[in-house]
Amino acid sequence: MPNLALDLNIEGDYIDSFIYSGVLYLLDSDFKFTSYSWNSLCNFLLERNGFKFDDARLILAYSKDNRLINASTNKIDTSISEGELFSLRKDVVEIKTWPSDINIFSNKLYFSGDDGVFFINTNHLTAEFDKGHIQKVFGMKGFSISPNTNNRIALAVGREGVFTSTLKYGLKTPSEVKVSDNSSIDIDWLDESLFVNSDNLVVEKFHKITQKKDAESNDLFVKIKREIEKEYDGAIVDSVKILNSSYRKYLDIALSYPPKTLRLNDNYRYGWSSGDCNFVLNKNNEIIVQNKMSGAVERFAIPDDFSEPEKIRTSGCGTMIESNEGLLFSISGNDLEMISNDFASWRVFPRAKNHANHLHLINEDNINIKVYNKKESNFNSFLSREKDEQYKYGMSGFISEE
Repeated sequence: MPNLALDLNIEGDYIDSFIYSGVLYLLDSDFKFTSYSWNSLCNFLLERNGFKFDDARLILAYSKDNRLINASTNKIDTSISEGELFSLRKDVVEIKTWPSDINIFSNKLYFSGDDGVFFINTNHLTAEFDKGHIQKVFGMKGFSISPNTNNRIALAVGREGVFTSTLKYGLKTPSEVKVSDNSSIDIDWLDESLFVNSDNLVVEKFHKITQKKDAESNDLFVKIKREIEKEYDGAIVDSVKILNSSYRKYLDIALSYPPKTLRLNDNYRYGWSSGDCNFVLNKNNEIIVQNKMSGAVERFAIPDDFSEPEKIRTSGCGTMIESNEGLLFSISGNDLEMISNDFASWRVFPRAKNHANHLHLINEDNINIKVYNKKESNFNSFLSREKDEQYKYGMSGFISEE
């Protein structure tokens, strides 16, 4: 089976892209986000191309949802013109700024502009933007945006360090809190921990938030709920109202707890997370990966003749390493495979369930979307955990014992 299932070039002058919940978002050089149904785009290719091999339908079905099995031994290598793409667009919104980073989480499209970080609500069912309401969540420009649960996002702003911002219930403007003095332009959430990539890796551990359905088992929540119940002094009050009020107050307190800097068992150079795995790069240019489901640990030594890694990320398409010479490689078996030597930027999707096998390459006159076939390896990490399931292993392999 070939490594690639789909190799698609989308013609046009674009500066960024993202795929989320079946919607493809493209940002063009006029600073307009345009949304497309990824399924509709795949269906268009199937109908337009008239593929000679019968299993093209299997490839495109797998390209829509990487949880399926692709039994095809063929690869689709094709392109789509600007005119064809225009006929498929769902919605468009202008942001009037060149963002230093974008991200999508919980149907919120975040972008970092010249005067702060904003988000636009999106609808993954209709692929439409809420153009009437663009919310500001940071008053400063950042290099890396990393959203997380409970409306908390982290922002790396270079020499000034790393900040978090939480849009709490009833607040119009969230407050910014500095959580790290380390200079950083590259951050990544993993559950309640924030990887801060600086001169050395720093990991900030935040308070674990209990979900509402499990709140009665949380001591802080129970205490807050009892205090609120006393305020009503025996009056008949809707229990749901008390529950919601108690949980909102619990969230306000729990989200305000400052993080704890973890003591790592080595001076790691870099860290990131993907699917079921956590990764670090040590001072010997060795990548160490720990599977959070099994606890298994693997290592990969970057060859001595490889120039310094600039950025590393992992998803279902593999572990991508960008060198400081502007070359992009992928870990393939025991070797590094060259992916591209001429690109503007790239992106993978480590949190995705349906599209973790995507690699998006932004080139001078097109976006190249590569959809990779599945590979059983921790260096090709998919998200297998269900929503309420807990990982057995977290950062245990990288933390010093107290």
